[in-house]
Amino acid sequence: MNKLKPSYYKSKSGQDIYNIAFDFNLNGFQMNALKYIIRAGKKENESQITDLSKAIETLTRYKDLLLKKKYREMGLLSDDDKLINEENKKE
Repeated sequence: MNKLKPSYYKSKSGQDIYNIAFDFNLNGFQMNALKYIIRAGKKENESQITDLSKAIETLTRYKDLLLKKKYREMGLLSDDDKLINEENKKE
């Protein structure tokens, strides 16, 4: 096994996960989640559950950041991540 290009990152057809991520224009969060899902149960000394948990955590963080951005754009969240209610808007 090549430490820089482990076999668990290649598909049966020889496609490399990094090329696939590039082709689909994935961002860092999406790429890391995909990486954890693909290698789940294949990396030495790393359980399938651990890798799937890492994928879930990565996607949860990404979702939370997207929601924060959306709420800020809607005027519902301040820059310091505090909810803005109608009373606060009047001040």
